[in-house]
Amino acid sequence: MKIGMNDEVLTEAQAAAATEEKQTQQEQTQEGAASDRENGAGGELTAQRVDPRPRIAPKQYPDKPRKKKGFRFWWVPIVLLIILVPTIMSTLLKDKIAKLTGKIGTPVTVEEAATGSLSQTVEISGTVQSEEGKSYFAPVSAKVLSCDIKQGDIVKNGQKLVEFDVDDLKDQLEKAKLEQQVSLIGSDIAITQVNSGQAKVAEAAADFTEYEAYVAHYQEVVGQISAQLAEAGKLQKEQAAITAEIQEYAKILKKDPENKKALRKTEQKQEELKAVAEKLKAYDVDALKASYETCASDLAEYKAMKEKAEAVKETADPTAGLQKKQQAVSKEIAERSTDDLEEMIAIAEQGMTSDMEGVVIAAAPQTGMTVTEGMEMFSVQSTKKVKVVIPAGKNDLEKLSEGQEATIKIGEKEYRGKVDKISRVAATNAQGSVTVDVDVHIDNPDDSIILGTEGKVTVQTADKKDIVLIPMVCLNYSSDSTFVYVVKDGKLEKAVVETGISDDERIEIVSGVSAGDKIVKNVTSDLKEGMDVMPVTKDESEDGKEQDEK
Repeated sequence: MKIGMNDEVLTEAQAAAATEEKQTQQEQTQEGAASDRENGAGGELTAQRVDPRPRIAPKQYPDKPRKKKGFRFWWVPIVLLIILVPTIMSTLLKDKIAKLTGKIGTPVTVEEAATGSLSQTVEISGTVQSEEGKSYFAPVSAKVLSCDIKQGDIVKNGQKLVEFDVDDLKDQLEKAKLEQQVSLIGSDIAITQVNSGQAKVAEAAADFTEYEAYVAHYQEVVGQISAQLAEAGKLQKEQAAITAEIQEYAKILKKDPENKKALRKTEQKQEELKAVAEKLKAYDVDALKASYETCASDLAEYKAMKEKAEAVKETADPTAGLQKKQQAVSKEIAERSTDDLEEMIAIAEQGMTSDMEGVVIAAAPQTGMTVTEGMEMFSVQSTKKVKVVIPAGKNDLEKLSEGQEATIKIGEKEYRGKVDKISRVAATNAQGSVTVDVDVHIDNPDDSIILGTEGKVTVQTADKKDIVLIPMVCLNYSSDSTFVYVVKDGKLEKAVVETGISDDERIEIVSGVSAGDKIVKNVTSDLKEGMDVMPVTKDESEDGKEQDEK
């Protein structure tokens, strides 16, 4: 058999061997092509055609015509080799790297739990308000002579704010003084009338006092005698009752002289009768009765004399008592009318001044208007004692406590402060959220602070050192716990943690994780507890991305 290629001639044995080898290569080529389709291999065919058969010396066979050249598949293995070698080399290289580094399994991005310091803050905006305010009321009823303040004005301590017209008050004072003179003249008339009957009144008053003393004495004596007679009467009744009982027992003994009970009772009652009789000896009943009659008669006589003296005392000058009262009241009214007016004039002449530094939040009086005593004139709120009232929600309220340091920003200025008071009453805002007002005192206010404006408050609620910290993104939550995934010995483990303070990026781990533990970030649904993983740090992950892009 003759196979021609570039005028090279093969022997029949060599040609048969070449044909068999060619068929084997075709089968391998088809299997490789199928494998490439499964693995997604592909590439550009750039290899030169090479005949793998051995070359031999050319030989002519004139008696056999040369065969026509057919389609050749000799280039297929070369293409497959070009496609597969990079893939195989990459896999071998990765395996070698994994064996060298010990990172075997699904790659996961991790960050080590670290020990550090953390400050936790709460940021809430609120309204600037004054901590001290005062309302000023008109001290007198008078006309306003001048009032140069209006709402929003700044006033100083001791600054005069309102002046009053005192002319009307002075006219009232002159009138009151005339009325006072009339009242005093009336009092003198009353005194003269009272003095005219003073002798009789004095005599009657003296007699009345004497008779009143006798009445009191005889009332006491009659009372004592009455008490003694009453006690004697009780003893006499008791004596009669005991005697009656003895007589009854005597009747029984008359019928039955041997009645022991009657004998015993008779003896007992006789002893009682003796005791009563002994007590009665202390009372001379007849003498007591005579004394009672005498004293009662004297008491009645002195009572009559007392009543007569009293009648004389009252009728000697029927208007004396009323005139004395009228005189006292008239004098008091007259004195008060003039004293009060003089005091009001002194107050009005002083006007109204502010006793604190602050801003006027309300001003009612105007020049020329008449105000009445007690009318509210204006209100001033201090700008030296200022606070920011912030509405704290549930989560922020749990972190806040009185005394915490704060930073307050109002406009472009920053001030120091502290949490001064937390209200004990909650309110619902326009969005339906429940909030609690928290007062933040400003330590260093200045004149640039405007009440009612917004103040941004930052409260440092906690500051800890040497605590275990992890990124916030590492936390995972379930219905009953907070947990993270930790890589230990190439395995993914779930660790339930207890958290502490936090900021926007990091959070304190109180328990469940130790410093140095590799914590998985960006947990995906394909990660399962117990699976083999290969921890990759953020830097390693970024390096890998750069290599892939190259």
